[in-house]
Amino acid sequence: MTTTTEINNNNPIRSLWALGATMRPKDNLEEEEEEEALQKWTGQRGSNNNNKINNNKNKENKKSFSMDIDDNWWLARHPDTTHQAYIPVTFIAAYSSLESQDWFFGDMPRIQAEQLLLSDLNEFGAFLVRLHHSGTSYAISSRGTFPNSHIPRVKHFHISISPGGMYYLGGDRAFHTLNDMIDHLSIPGTSEISILLQRPCRRPLPSTVTALPPPEDKFEVDRDAIVLGANIGKGSFGDVHIGTLKDVKVAIKTLRSGTMSKTQFLEEAQIMKNLIHPNIVTLQAVCTLREPFLIVIEYMPDGALLDYLRDENHGQLEVPHHVYIVSQVAAGMAYLEEMRLMHRDLAARNVLMGPSLQCKVADFGLARICDNEYYVVKEGAKFPVRWTAPEAITHQKFTIKSDVWSFGILVYEVVSGGAIPYPGMENKEVMEFVAAGHRISQPSRCDQPLYEMMLQCWEESPHIRPTFVSLQDFLRNYEAQIGSSYYA
Repeated sequence: MTTTTEINNNNPIRSLWALGATMRPKDNLEEEEEEEALQKWTGQRGSNNNNKINNNKNKENKKSFSMDIDDNWWLARHPDTTHQAYIPVTFIAAYSSLESQDWFFGDMPRIQAEQLLLSDLNEFGAFLVRLHHSGTSYAISSRGTFPNSHIPRVKHFHISISPGGMYYLGGDRAFHTLNDMIDHLSIPGTSEISILLQRPCRRPLPSTVTALPPPEDKFEVDRDAIVLGANIGKGSFGDVHIGTLKDVKVAIKTLRSGTMSKTQFLEEAQIMKNLIHPNIVTLQAVCTLREPFLIVIEYMPDGALLDYLRDENHGQLEVPHHVYIVSQVAAGMAYLEEMRLMHRDLAARNVLMGPSLQCKVADFGLARICDNEYYVVKEGAKFPVRWTAPEAITHQKFTIKSDVWSFGILVYEVVSGGAIPYPGMENKEVMEFVAAGHRISQPSRCDQPLYEMMLQCWEESPHIRPTFVSLQDFLRNYEAQIGSSYYA
C-alpha cells in the first residue's frame, strides 16, 4: 500500500540506508488517514532543532514523496532524487493534529518525561505537553533549575479545562485551543513560566538496530560481518560481548563448546526472531555455521537491571521510578502473554536497561510456547528457586501465570534496590516457607498498593493471579489509582 504526502524543500530528507526494514502491509490505517499522514522525524542528537518534515504554507517549497506502509516503519522515497529512508511510524502524525506538534508527547508518564528532559538531549527551557494522569486534561513538563543553583530539575504544570472547553493555567487567561495556549506561553515575558518554554523537548532517535533487516529474510549472517569486542558479561552457557554489525553497536551472546547443542541454542533465537515490542530485546542475527555459535541482539548500554539497582552511582530510585521500571516489564510480558509465550526465567538479571530508565525483557533461553494450558519440564530440570512459582517447583508444571509469580519477585528486587529474595534462607528453606503459605514481607520503601499487587502475583492458585495485561493497566495508571500528591 502506498500513499503520498509532502516535504518542505528547506529540510530535505537525508539518505538513511542503515535504517532498512522488511515491509509488511499495515491494515489498520484508513485511506483518509494515509492521505493526510505527516511525517515527523528528529534530527541529529544534540542539534538545535527537531528537523521535522512538516507541511509549510508555502506550497512552492514542497515536494511529494511516496510511502510504503509497514507496521513499524514507513519507506519514504523522494521523487526528485535517489534518496529514500525508513521512518519510524511513531514519528508520523496526521497534518494539523495535536500529535503533529513537536511539543506534544501524548500519554507519556510523568517519570518518563522527567528522565527525557533531564537527559543529555535537552537543556534549560526544554518542555513538553503530555496527557495528565487523570486522562481528562494535560500537563506541561519543563526543564529548569533549583533556586540559586545550576542543578537541573523538572517542573510540572497542570493545564485545566473549563466546562466550556477553555484551556488555562491557574488564574491565567483562558485559550480556545491547546495550540493557542502554548504559542502564547512560549513568547518571552508573557507569563512567569515563559522562560521555561523556550524549545520543544528533543526526542531520542529510534534504535537503528531494530531496523537492520536480515538479508533475504534470513537471520544467519557471515561471521566476518560481526566485529567482536570486549567481554561485558557471563551467562550459564557462554559469554556476552559488545561488538558491531553493519557499523551498529550490538551485544553478542556466545555459546561455549559442549555446553548446549546447536538445536537448543537456536531455539532461543527462533523464539526471539518473531518478537517485536518496545520492551523486548530485539534479535539481530545468528552465526551457527561453525563454533562458537553466536546470537546477536540489540545493545542496551546500561546493562542488567539488577546491576543497575545495586549501583550506587545511579542514585536512590524513588517510588515513581520503581513504578515506571516495572510497568515497562509488565508491558513486555503482556506482549509475551498475548503471544502465548512463557519466559520461565523472569528476574531483574534478565531485564536490560537503556537511557532514561528504558527497560527490555531479555534472555529467552528457557522460554517456551504454551500450546496447551501448561508446559511440563523434564524431571531433574533446574529452576531459579527464589523466582519460581510453587506449582512449577513441586509438579514441574509451568503456565503463563508462573511468570506472573516471578514478576512479583522482580518487583521486590526493584523496590528493595536489588536485594536477594528471601534473604538469609537456603533454597530448601525458601520452598518450605512458600509451601507453608508465607510470603516475602513488605520492603520498607515499598508503597502499600504496590505490595498488595505483589501479593496478588503470589497467590497460591495460578488461576487467581492477575494477567500481565491487568498488571500493565494497573501500573500504567498507578498515579491516578492511588491518588498520590506526588504526581501533577
